[in-house]
Amino acid sequence: MMDFFDMSFSNLFSNKHGDQIFNAISNRILQEISKKDDAEYVEIVFKVAFLSFFGLDDNSIKKLIEDTMSKQNVNVKEIKITHKNSIKEIQKYLQSAMNEEK
Repeated sequence: MMDFFDMSFSNLFSNKHGDQIFNAISNRILQEISKKDDAEYVEIVFKVAFLSFFGLDDNSIKKLIEDTMSKQNVNVKEIKITHKNSIKEIQKYLQSAMNEEK
């Protein structure tokens, strides 16, 4: 059984909201840091957006990402600042999906 935190949040998002929206947000994330193609980094930003949306604090998010993705020195605060608009956009879609479920 797959652990929730090992899931690809970017794939979950893409499956729910479509490739076009996912690709637009992914491209924005990469433009915000001037990277051409870094799917792992995009996944980290999606995880930060998801986990913070569900109320986890920065330290908990950092630990989960570092533990599940074997990453070192993930700076959640910097990611939130750099990708503020992308994270807001992701969370807008999360909120919309939650509202649909009601």
